[in-house]
Amino acid sequence: MPTKQALVSVGRIDQLIYAVRGQRVMLDRDLAKLYGIRLKESDEEKIRVRFQKAKDKLMPLESSLTFADDLIDEIVYRLYGLTAEEIKIVKETR
Repeated sequence: MPTKQALVSVGRIDQLIYAVRGQRVMLDRDLAKLYGIRLKESDEEKIRVRFQKAKDKLMPLESSLTFADDLIDEIVYRLYGLTAEEIKIVKETR
């Protein structure tokens, strides 16, 4: 029985995968190329607009999470009675 040949090599696909915040993702345009689909410019613009809107929503959340993380750190430092030197050591190991 003949074996099937891959249309695209695994190495090629692997080059198109990006790590974003711990998740492996692939761009729409790269996925479309793999399937032989041509995106219209209007489709690409819609995708860009959706991406920008999502990004705009995430930026304040990211800022809030950073603030909350810092606040939790300060609470833990006080709870354990860490000195400034000990806090510096903890922060350097992150």
